[in-house]
Amino acid sequence: MASARPSVLVLGGTQFIGRASVAALLSDGGYDVTLLNRGRSRPNPFEGRVATLKADRTDAAAVEAALASRRWDAVIDFIAFAPADLAPIVSRRESIGLYVVISTDSVYMACDPGSFSRGAAGGLLEESSGGAIDAARAADDRYGEGKLLLERALAESGLRYVALRLPDVLGRHENTGRQHSLITRLIKGKAVGTRDAGEEGSGGFRFAFGGEGGGEGGGEGGGEGASRKVSVVFAEDVATAVAAVLARGCGGGAGSWPEGAGGGRGVSLHICQREAVSWRRLVAGLADALRNQGVSVPPPTFDPEASTRFLSVDFGHLDGGAAERALPGWAAAPLAQRLEETAAWWVGRPRESFEEKAAAAAAAGKRKSRT
Repeated sequence: MASARPSVLVLGGTQFIGRASVAALLSDGGYDVTLLNRGRSRPNPFEGRVATLKADRTDAAAVEAALASRRWDAVIDFIAFAPADLAPIVSRRESIGLYVVISTDSVYMACDPGSFSRGAAGGLLEESSGGAIDAARAADDRYGEGKLLLERALAESGLRYVALRLPDVLGRHENTGRQHSLITRLIKGKAVGTRDAGEEGSGGFRFAFGGEGGGEGGGEGGGEGASRKVSVVFAEDVATAVAAVLARGCGGGAGSWPEGAGGGRGVSLHICQREAVSWRRLVAGLADALRNQGVSVPPPTFDPEASTRFLSVDFGHLDGGAAERALPGWAAAPLAQRLEETAAWWVGRPRESFEEKAAAAAAAGKRKSRT
């Protein structure tokens, strides 16, 4: 008799990164997927294809009750932001085979830069979060501090876990408004900020990092000086990474992974595009992708005094090698391909609908989730 498919509980799962990840698991066909959320997404993009449990993620008792309903081979959490969110997870850890949490590279915004380690190509390594919390930096990024404290609590929880640290995210169904805003600025010919993109002389970074003679990266046009490389990821590549984590962590040959990593029962991994490019080059690539979709986009212009309104970290790019080593066969798609796909999706969607939703959310004072 064939064994049952692995059971997967997804906390969140109908917006942006979560939506892409659930779609990937359903496409695989090898998982019994259940979504736990407030049930407010209308229409549910997975209606009839997944089981659903209705609960508010902030209601620990409701989440614990859902977890107690059966044994879960994996729990994927897109909406955990601080150690308190782990309470119902930890209390039911015996019924959870593997816990996968979406984290962020903003954890390093709460760390002392003096403890940072970089790979051969200059990308920040995961071990850079191991030092003491920098109180001043943490005060400027409570989101990153919360995620860092969550990961540290996980390390002491007894759970088998994988924390996926994401840089700034683009892609289909992006719901923060940052991608939409950048695209509309390009189309309207408005200058794109570079102040927080790490250009030499811009004052955008609060400390120096890596490399000889001003670090990596050459001049990026406009006579504005050298630009630091940045990392991004697309929701579709996060989705394939999540699927790869489950394939290894829940498969019959899972062995001890991630047990034993770093002396504990879990591991943190950077999930990012292989290509780390300057902010200017990323913007130019997006403009090219839009033009390839028939959109009239003037040559991008840049304002060194203005914020990018997109980048959220100040330390440059990530080293993604650990994830590729841990997840055999997984790698993010080429940057140019994902930019083309994102532009095609944006051009083909009802943009007015997005703007109406964004305005309604702002009026209601609701903070849009990154996931």
